[in-house]
Amino acid sequence: MRVIERIAGPTFYDLVHNVPMDHETYYYEVFPGILTHLMKAFYAIKDLHQMGEIHGDIRNDHLIVEHTTGRYRWIDFDYTYEWPGQPHGVDLFGLGNILLFAAGKGFHTLHDLKSPRSPFQAALPTLREEDFSLFITNRLMNLKKIFPYLRETLNKVLMHFAAGADVFYESAQEFMEDLEIAFRSFLWEVPHGP
Repeated sequence: MRVIERIAGPTFYDLVHNVPMDHETYYYEVFPGILTHLMKAFYAIKDLHQMGEIHGDIRNDHLIVEHTTGRYRWIDFDYTYEWPGQPHGVDLFGLGNILLFAAGKGFHTLHDLKSPRSPFQAALPTLREEDFSLFITNRLMNLKKIFPYLRETLNKVLMHFAAGADVFYESAQEFMEDLEIAFRSFLWEVPHGP
């Protein structure tokens, strides 16, 4: 059975891309609010997994910010590909990518970092293969290399998806336990974000 419900609002991708400020201002003034909403959306995926279901296509454009409520709502639950031995692997990777996108105010690829116009030229000599995504190998996961003010608790979660990770998340429950620690470190800030 397919349920069709119209959700009016921008995609999460568009929401983050349209925030008109530098990363540091965004990180301190807007990201805590965004993370508050993301936590609820991520818990919904954890609950889905606990019911034995899989989303299968978690992406930034499959998370809609509903105009009327401000809630982040998932769409496109129609691709339930499973990784052998890790049925929730695709979903976990998607959650990690959304967190990376939100924390970085977009993705930062090796190509972009090497651009002559990149403000991160000084970080290039410090970057290693293990700092990049295990699955999208040119996408930087170790955001502390370019944003040193990023909280270590948050970067630690991101690094579970990096090529250099020794331990990967086995479940959304494990992912959320670590993300809760990172989230609590933002609670002293007043969330202003969408």
